[in-house]
This record gives sequence, structure tokens and C-alpha cells, in this order.
Amino acid sequence: MKQRPSRVTCDTLAYLAELKRTAKPYSYRYVGALVGDFHRTLCYGGIWLYPPDSKAPSGKARLLYEVAPMSLIAEQAGGLACVGPKADQRVLDIVPKKVHEKSPLFVGSASEVKKLQAFLAQRKG
Repeated sequence: MKQRPSRVTCDTLAYLAELKRTAKPYSYRYVGALVGDFHRTLCYGGIWLYPPDSKAPSGKARLLYEVAPMSLIAEQAGGLACVGPKADQRVLDIVPKKVHEKSPLFVGSASEVKKLQAFLAQRKG
């Protein structure tokens, strides 16, 4: 079977490879619904990545209706939610420019999101 080329960014692929390399066992879950996927992360911890890709460089989730509400819930639960090339921009600090503006999302427990931020900061220099 011919494998399709990945549309995910090199940074995202490198981070996933780093997670596989670490001692902590990570598992991948994706039901295809932002709320369902986020709920699992909220209940069991971890990190949920909805990165930009070559088809959607600005992300796919709508900032006002999906990304910001999930970010508010995550932060109220003690987690973090961020965007940006280094995952260093707090979602709730973004002022939308359009009603249907799209955004990537990195959300989860504070410790896991901080690991992502450290990885990307080191990678980006």
C-alpha cells in the first residue's frame, strides 16, 4: 500500500517522534470531533494537538466557536492552551480579525504544554 505524504509540519512530526522516544507511554486518540477529543484530554490529562498543516496553514478550527471556548475551559481546569510557531501565544490573548477566523490549537495539562513549548523553542532557536 502506497503511503500518502504527510501534510503535518516538520515541527509537529519531530515533536511526535520525541514523545515516542521518551519513557512515558503516550497514546494517540482521535475521534474526529474537537469537543470529544478535548473532553478525553480534560478527563485523563495529556496534550491535544490540532496543528497547522500544508492544506490549512492557519489551522482548521474556528477561533471564536471552538478554539477560544476550549482554551477557556482548559485554563479554568489548570491547563494551558496556546498557538504560534513556538506554541508561545496564549489563545485567550488573540483578538480575532474575522468572525470565522481559523486557528491551530495546542491544549492540555500545563506540564505537557510547557514541554511542547520548550521543545519548539529549542528547535526554533
